[in-house]
Amino acid sequence: MPEKRKKSSNIPVNQPRAFWNGTLCDNDNFSIPKCIRQSKKLARPGHNNKCDASEYADGKQTLSLKMKKVAELIEKSNNCVLYCGAGISQSSGIPDYASRANGSIVKSSGPFDPIQAKPTYAHRVVGRLMKLGKIKHVVTQNHDALFMKAGCPQKNVTEIHGSIFDPSGPVVQFWESLREDNLQNVVQCAQNADLVIVVGTSLSGMTSDMTCTDVIKRHKRGEPGCMGCVLLNLQKTPVDADGSFAVRCWGKIDESFKLLVKHMGLGKIGPPKKIKRHGSKIIVPYDENGKFDASKKMILDFSTGAKVKICDPRSSAYKNKGVATHPIEGGHYGFQFRLGSRRLGVWWIREIKKGNFTYLPIMNVYPKFESAKPKSKKKG
Repeated sequence: MPEKRKKSSNIPVNQPRAFWNGTLCDNDNFSIPKCIRQSKKLARPGHNNKCDASEYADGKQTLSLKMKKVAELIEKSNNCVLYCGAGISQSSGIPDYASRANGSIVKSSGPFDPIQAKPTYAHRVVGRLMKLGKIKHVVTQNHDALFMKAGCPQKNVTEIHGSIFDPSGPVVQFWESLREDNLQNVVQCAQNADLVIVVGTSLSGMTSDMTCTDVIKRHKRGEPGCMGCVLLNLQKTPVDADGSFAVRCWGKIDESFKLLVKHMGLGKIGPPKKIKRHGSKIIVPYDENGKFDASKKMILDFSTGAKVKICDPRSSAYKNKGVATHPIEGGHYGFQFRLGSRRLGVWWIREIKKGNFTYLPIMNVYPKFESAKPKSKKKG
């Protein structure tokens, strides 16, 4: 029997108001959301999540009031972290996992190209907030690199499951081991963030969920300065059970971020600026092992046919060798390895030139260095 599609109905009220709205919105000024798509399907079958895929939405006035609360929290925060799943990228055409209800209000349709995907409005807002210093770090389960395309520095984004624009960060599945440095970044965020904005994730028990759950625990313990977590998601999550979110929002992500922009007075959020390509040969401060050394001037050569290797020892692809290929659309650097093609996002070069990373993601098999220029003798 096909699943019934339900356009609108009141949700059951057997949960406390804080479950639906969060502890800061636990009063009569905030109405409870409505179920706009009802489903008996599990949102994330096979994961530690027994919640169904039903979708809920706040009324316009309530959502605006909630996003005003979120804006106030961000303004008060000194170390705000954004933690997100596939939902934030859905409006770029990249499908998510949990939108399984028939007639889902956010389900993607048709084929998509993750390489050519463009940042969503929400990505661009995060890029603006990071530039303003309002968001310090992003932990993302996604490997689409849309945050960097939206202007976020690579060093401030932890792509916990790898990236299609980092040859040293092969994409890993949910059940596979995480890179140690990425995991350490997650732990630091969980221990030090004073506010976490959680967006578009079902919180189904993955390791990186500690970015949210540990901060909730710190807030519950009454840790000074810790404001807890905000969640923006259409479906229920296992973490909703005890009503511990400071603000709980139900709605489309881009629409919610438009309200955030309004309440924070951020003005127009336009398309991201095109990132300049730096050519095929770049001088970078790294040594013969690809490790940062301010005294060195390595000539990184990505000319077509140049032999390259993965040089970050923390990578599962460490020491894999390949060759540079023609630049791909968007100006990104292309490479061919035995196991397939790889690419390096054009934004990496700007940060590599600054020495922002302990190790290069990729380097030449036989690196060359710029010779130090002899000091000229003073006339006199």
